[in-house]
Amino acid sequence: MEGFGYSLVAVAIGIGAADWVAVARHARRAEYALKPVALVTLIAGAVALGADETASRLWLTLTALALSLAGDVFLMVPKDLFVPGLASFLVAHLAYVAALNPTPPPRLALAVAIVVVGSVSLAVFVRIHDGLVRSGHRALTVPVAAYVAALSATVVSATVTFGRPDWSTGSAALVLAGSALFYASDGLIGWTRFVGPAPGGEGRHHGRLPRGPGAPGPRPARVTGSLALTAPGLTAPRTGTGATGQRSPASGRFGRRTVRSAGTTGPRPWPGGRGRWRSSGDRWPAGSR
Repeated sequence: MEGFGYSLVAVAIGIGAADWVAVARHARRAEYALKPVALVTLIAGAVALGADETASRLWLTLTALALSLAGDVFLMVPKDLFVPGLASFLVAHLAYVAALNPTPPPRLALAVAIVVVGSVSLAVFVRIHDGLVRSGHRALTVPVAAYVAALSATVVSATVTFGRPDWSTGSAALVLAGSALFYASDGLIGWTRFVGPAPGGEGRHHGRLPRGPGAPGPRPARVTGSLALTAPGLTAPRTGTGATGQRSPASGRFGRRTVRSAGTTGPRPWPGGRGRWRSSGDRWPAGSR
């Protein structure tokens, strides 16, 4: 059963890679099929790998995976379903935190993890909050803050597995790597949505932002946030399994166009990124997309 579980994980990784290719080529039909199939395959892998786990931990992990699947669908369809998608992933993170913490975590490891992860999260959230305010979406501050907190809690919980006696070093390392990829992916999604292009990006953008007072005008975009790899072995530390997690890259691009945002300066780009939203009447700088 364990071998079958790992085979399913390998298949899911292959599907996730194919999804990345579909995103890069703007093959939307393939993308719509591959994202959900990747998560369904991972759920099957989690069932196989968690056969020897406690019922509560297994079900918490399966719940997190199912909610991640729902979040992928919400963020994938060409509709304004950002808030439902955000809520799905937020609850998924809470399920991951519960699965990783059946007992209180080691205090010293917990304190160090909170300080390190919290410092990074605060710095990122400050920039995203500035983007929310500039684009007229201040109402999303609380939901986004709650999500950042839940995402950070997942990373902290994964980090403190290194101090748990029932987790091997290999399993803890895999879980930490998965949570870090999840964190980086969601951080990039938030940055490209509310702040600006990612490093080396081309004005990529996830989804449609609801229009707010003073917000920029309509922006051509596609939602592509996908949890391509996640926690199929998260619930089985005793068997040496772990978790990996990431989302597929953002897709969609801004053309050269005037931003209709009278009197409002839009989000700045990620450091090193190309191009920026400008006030009404300005266009993208020459050579940027």
